[in-house]
Amino acid sequence: MATLAQLVRDFARLMAERRGSDLDSWIKQVREAGLPELDAFLNGLDQDHDAAAAPQPA
Repeated sequence: MATLAQLVRDFARLMAERRGSDLDSWIKQVREAGLPELDAFLNGLDQDHDAAAAPQPA
């Protein structure tokens, strides 16, 4: 449960800091952690990866 909570916090930080370029690394960490609770979320990110990883205007 602690790993799940940390990964969710990390994702929130990535998005808040507009670090879409680090998204692939985060996705890899989640997959390696083997957390089925995040499978549906990862599927959504896979489908809309370009938008999620795109740099956001300041």
